[in-house]
Amino acid sequence: MDRYDQNRPDPNYDPVANGNMSWYLYREMWGSHGEFIIDGNLKSVEFVNELHKIKVPTLITCGDHDECAPSLSEEMHEKIKGSKLVIFPKSGHMTFVDQPDMFIKAVDDFLH
Repeated sequence: MDRYDQNRPDPNYDPVANGNMSWYLYREMWGSHGEFIIDGNLKSVEFVNELHKIKVPTLITCGDHDECAPSLSEEMHEKIKGSKLVIFPKSGHMTFVDQPDMFIKAVDDFLH
């Protein structure tokens, strides 16, 4: 699926800012190509080999149509011992917007 997410296809949608987003800041961090070819300030930031050091309970969530591929969340889950991974159906990057009831239940279950 090439849309930003399943239920809110507008990539500018922000539930807090009603669709307003600081694209200048976004481009400064990620670069001119977005998140898939990182050439901005975040180019040198990579912590995947440090994830094994996390020793606290960790909940990892993503949507099945997340622009940050679920395979990346699965890799994080594999590297963080004892972590819990929840992949929400019919969800993009903002799972708390696309599946609010499922999201709240997942967080509640994790905390309790």
